[in-house]
Amino acid sequence: MTLDVDPPEPPELAAVDPNEYEHAEVAGGEYRRDDIEALLREGAWAEAFAEWAAGSEMDESDWQIAVDLGLVSRFDNNQTTRLLF
Repeated sequence: MTLDVDPPEPPELAAVDPNEYEHAEVAGGEYRRDDIEALLREGAWAEAFAEWAAGSEMDESDWQIAVDLGLVSRFDNNQTTRLLF
């Protein structure tokens, strides 16, 4: 089954001090959150969503329920970026 819906807007990544992560030390320009957001907006998000939707067992009514309940916006966007990149 393929879910045939428009992808939601790409997530807005919250500003986080990467050095707050356990066992992480990020120096200077290594932390590229702005670059990741740009890639998401330039098509990586829509491409990843389309790939997910092609294998999803959800139908349009299931998707609408998830949207209505705000579940899409509550998805762990940090996990999303790890999946995409």
